[in-house]
Amino acid sequence: MILEANRISVPEAKEHLKQSPPPQHPCAYDDESKCASLPISGALNLRELNGRLASMSKDQEIIFYCS
Repeated sequence: MILEANRISVPEAKEHLKQSPPPQHPCAYDDESKCASLPISGALNLRELNGRLASMSKDQEIIFYCS
């Protein structure tokens, strides 16, 4: 399986989030307390993302974030 990862800027990520359907955007930290302190509306933590992977489309865009 080949996965493609590209780094995008904050303005680019904001544009992607306006798409329909919007990409999944999980917090990239393993520590859920760090994710809770960096909230983005609709964001998942890694545990939630892992629970949804099996039901997600293979072309679902995922934008990981951290700060």
